[in-house]
Amino acid sequence: MARYFFHLRRGNGDEVTDDYGDELPDDRAAEDYAIQSIKEIVKGSPLDWSKASFEVHDESGRHVMTAWFREAAVAPVTWRSRRAPPHDQHAQRIRSTERVGGQ
Repeated sequence: MARYFFHLRRGNGDEVTDDYGDELPDDRAAEDYAIQSIKEIVKGSPLDWSKASFEVHDESGRHVMTAWFREAAVAPVTWRSRRAPPHDQHAQRIRSTERVGGQ
C-alpha cells in the first residue's frame, strides 16, 4: 500500500494541502477514491465546486492525476476496498475548509 495525497484546488485560486494522505493499493484505487470523495464533498454543498480539482500525488511526490470535480461528480466508481479509509472522513476534512475560506 502506498500513501496518496489529495490536494484541493478551488476555482477561486485557493489551495488546501492534504497533509495526512490516505493509504491505497495503487494509482487506480487513488483515482476511484478521489472520485468517491468528490461525490461526498459536493453532495448537499451549497458551494459551486465546478472549477475545483484534486491534484493527487503519491508519497514520492509524483503527480498521479488531476480529478476535476465537474467530471468526477457524474463518474462511476469501480473500485471498492474494506481496507481503504472511509470517503466521508476525507470529505469532512475538505468540508471543514468551507467554513474557513469558502469559495
